[in-house]
Amino acid sequence: MRTRKRHFDENIPDDVQGVLDISAVLGISEFRLFEIAYRLWFGQAGDEATIEGYFTPYMFNDVVPPWVRHFIARAREHQSKGRLDPANFGIPRRYASADDIKRGRLFALTLATAMIVLLLLAQLAADKYCLFPPCY
Repeated sequence: MRTRKRHFDENIPDDVQGVLDISAVLGISEFRLFEIAYRLWFGQAGDEATIEGYFTPYMFNDVVPPWVRHFIARAREHQSKGRLDPANFGIPRRYASADDIKRGRLFALTLATAMIVLLLLAQLAADKYCLFPPCY
């Protein structure tokens, strides 16, 4: 398997990086990944307090339980074969609603408008005031 280049924190343990990678690929939170791994390992869903008992050491001390490592290895194996499907782990696919699409378009339009206004203001300021010499 090809090693991914890290850009920010080079000291992330491989187990923790695996949790981060697979939760990102599946589109779920790290806590949800722990819940799924627990259910697959123990054959029943764990209550929130039980999962939290394992998740807290993970968050603060980078302790990844063996059943989560097993889940990560299994998910990476599926990923390497191109068969990693969130539905296989009981993760429903979330489709965008009409409101989500409308909000996304509005956000994109607002962002583009703000950028254009900022660029025009910067150009206006650069023409009116000399900020960096030489000014002609």
